Amino acid sequence: MTPEERLAALQRENAALRAQLAALQGQDQPAYDSQQGAVDRLLADRRMLASLPDVVTVLDRNMRMLYINHGVTVLHLASAIGDNALDYLYPEQRAPFTNVFERAWHSGEADQVEVHTLSDHFYETRFMPIVERGAVQLMLCTSRNVTERKRAEQALRESEARLRHAIEASGMGSWTWDRHANAVSWDDALCRIWGIEPGASPKSFEQYQEMLHPVDRDRVSLSIERALQDGVYQEFEHRIVRPGGEVRHVMAKGVVIRDEHGAIVGLRGGVFDVTARHRLEEQLKQVQKMEAVGQLTAGIAHNFNNLLAVILPSIELCRRGTAANINSHLDDLEHAAKRASEMVRQLMLFARSGGDAHKTAVDLAACARRTLDICATSFDRRIKLSLEAEPGVSAALGNAGQLEQVLLNICLNARDALQESQPAEPSIRLRVEQGGQGPRSVRVRITDNGPGMDEATRARAFEPFFTTKPVGVGTGLGLASAYAIIVDHRGSISCTSRPGFGTSFEIELPVASTPELAASKVASSVFVDASTGNETLLIVDDEPLVRRALRALLERAGYRVLEAGHGGDALQLLALGEPRVDLAIVDRSMPEMSGEELLVQLAARGLDVPVLLLSGNPGATLPSARVHAVLAKPVDSQTLLDAVREAIDVRKRDDAR
Repeated sequence: MTPEERLAALQRENAALRAQLAALQGQDQPAYDSQQGAVDRLLADRRMLASLPDVVTVLDRNMRMLYINHGVTVLHLASAIGDNALDYLYPEQRAPFTNVFERAWHSGEADQVEVHTLSDHFYETRFMPIVERGAVQLMLCTSRNVTERKRAEQALRESEARLRHAIEASGMGSWTWDRHANAVSWDDALCRIWGIEPGASPKSFEQYQEMLHPVDRDRVSLSIERALQDGVYQEFEHRIVRPGGEVRHVMAKGVVIRDEHGAIVGLRGGVFDVTARHRLEEQLKQVQKMEAVGQLTAGIAHNFNNLLAVILPSIELCRRGTAANINSHLDDLEHAAKRASEMVRQLMLFARSGGDAHKTAVDLAACARRTLDICATSFDRRIKLSLEAEPGVSAALGNAGQLEQVLLNICLNARDALQESQPAEPSIRLRVEQGGQGPRSVRVRITDNGPGMDEATRARAFEPFFTTKPVGVGTGLGLASAYAIIVDHRGSISCTSRPGFGTSFEIELPVASTPELAASKVASSVFVDASTGNETLLIVDDEPLVRRALRALLERAGYRVLEAGHGGDALQLLALGEPRVDLAIVDRSMPEMSGEELLVQLAARGLDVPVLLLSGNPGATLPSARVHAVLAKPVDSQTLLDAVREAIDVRKRDDAR
């Protein structure tokens, strides 16, 4: 079609539309022509308007459409002219549309409204009044289809609502922190976790810190500093304090916020109240602890009943026996008593009662070498013992005697396993090396080529009273006490084993900060030739039977012995000064006044007497300079007599200087 033919067609279309409008409006042709002239002048280039993406319409005073630039869904050029614009809107949309139209018509100023059409589309419509001869004659409308935007906004609102409901269901509270502005923002859920009103949430990092449990503040600050440095916010638990003083446990999770240059400018995350879970875990721990106590009690009862089954009949036989067979019964008594003593000692280690044992820098290679020297004198010579020490290994922080006990217990277990399986070339290998934490730890590996353990046995290896040995051979406390000692040293111990592939124990200990190395105390610093004397001794113990046994032993060695049932009696005897007491043997744990309290009173009253302290706690340290030594109960006769003689002689040498 030529341009001339297209123009003629448009003119014919325009004339038809004019006639249709005139009929609809009931206007005479001249009046309609006048109004249509305004439309023609406004819409001089219809082809340009038809190319616009927005819908352009012209409305008269009654909101009837005089022009539309192109058709849209359910609104076509041929049928729409003369229709009321309200007919294409949902009923609830007509009042807002009318209100804005009237406001624009009366004010003569542009206005806009958003409408929802019957075709389920959203339009943002702008009203622009057309003023001629001082009055509004027509309303030019431009409508932009914003359906996609509206639906995206609706989808976003629904998504946010789902997220909000999910967060509320999870109990999580969210927060953000602007690092540079030091501005903290909390949502309502987080305020509820802290037990505060939304308006009372902290506004700065410092205010937030004040709401943490005092013990956990430094740890929380360190975690946040690490996140700002590393860019990774590691989840962690900590405690909070509510306004009323209630302490709650929470789990914090988060991510870092970066700017357009990748710099960390803040943090964002969530907090879960895990108090209920924490309480359940504590209850579970308590239940497990009670189960362990039950197992421990059963094990103690079983083992001590076995020992009593030896002791009680032996005593009866000694009373009724003759000199010819009494020694064998006494041997049985001594053996049972020593086993009971060893069991108690291991139990005390297992219970960490030796936690106050003095710890210093220890050469683990030297400890391992001394342990193998002991093993070499008692193990079957077919067992090959070897030590490999990595050069330059740091000193460990520990108690040399206790660590050697750990190594010895493991080696003894290895020996028993090797004797049971009898491999062609039985071996126990020790290796000392720098630990997995580099310069901060030291590691010892003890490996044997014995029969190994299945997983069920390996899992119970450190369990107290668990043993695979025959009844009466093992107590099941060796590895349990080893575990307790290593834990007390703030280290770790683990076991790997498979049937047919031997067993390996791995011990890791923290490095000592001081280079001074300590060896285990294998002998007294003063050598004593004799353990007899004629000096006066004072025994202070609340148990009459203990006093009677010690007195008989000491008097047989030639000493004069006084007794006191508690600290008060001891102070009175010492204050008299007659007879002069050369040494006091004091029980560490007594009612009314403990041995350590007695030491304080002696110092306060100026009573200068050397002291031997008896303690049921193996590995106990010297609590006072006046204490010459701490002897672990039960103490054998020779150890006691040697310690008494040494303490008295040292005192005499000091007085002679």
